[in-house]
Amino acid sequence: MILDKFFGRSGGQISKSTTVEGLNLPTKFIHSAESTAEKLSVVDRCTNVLSDSMSKMPSYVLQTATRERPQLPLLDLLNLRPNEAMTASVLWKAVEIARLTQPGGGFVWIIRDRLSEIPRELIHIPSRLVEPWRDTKGKVWYDISHPFTGDRMRLPSEDILHYKCYSPDGLTSIPVLQRASQVIQA
Repeated sequence: MILDKFFGRSGGQISKSTTVEGLNLPTKFIHSAESTAEKLSVVDRCTNVLSDSMSKMPSYVLQTATRERPQLPLLDLLNLRPNEAMTASVLWKAVEIARLTQPGGGFVWIIRDRLSEIPRELIHIPSRLVEPWRDTKGKVWYDISHPFTGDRMRLPSEDILHYKCYSPDGLTSIPVLQRASQVIQA
C-alpha cells in the first residue's frame, strides 16, 4: 500500500508497536519526523485547503455601538493589494502556510509612511529571516534580515504582524506537525 512504508508495514506485517495514551500505534509512526508527514499528500492537501480558505477571508472593522463598517484605507492593504508584488490572497496564503509549517510562524512587516506613520505596504517575511526577542523591560523586538538586501534590521513589535500556532512562551511558535509529533510522543 501507499502508506506501508510510513506506518512501518513490510509484507503485510506491522512493525513493533507501543502504547501512547491507550492507542496502539507502530513505533515508526511515533518516532517519524514531521518532514515525513509533510510529504504525505493528505497533509499537503490539508495545508493547502486551510491556507486557501484563510487567505480569502475578508477583513473589516466593526463599530460596536452602531454596528457599522467604516471604510478605512488600511482595509485596502488587508483585503486588496498589500504591496505591489502580491494580491491580498497571495500574501495571506503565504503567511498561513508559514504559520502552519515553519518554526517561528508567519511574519508580515508593516512598512509605514515616514511622515504620517500610516501603513502603506505589508510584506511577508520568511520565518528563517526573523528572530523575535524580549528586552529587559519586556518589550518585544524582531531582528530581521531584509528579504532583498540581506541587511540586518531591528523592528519594534508595532511594525510586525506575527501569526503563531502553538506558542509555549507567547514569543516563539511551534508548527502544527511538530506539535502533533510532541503530543504523540508524550
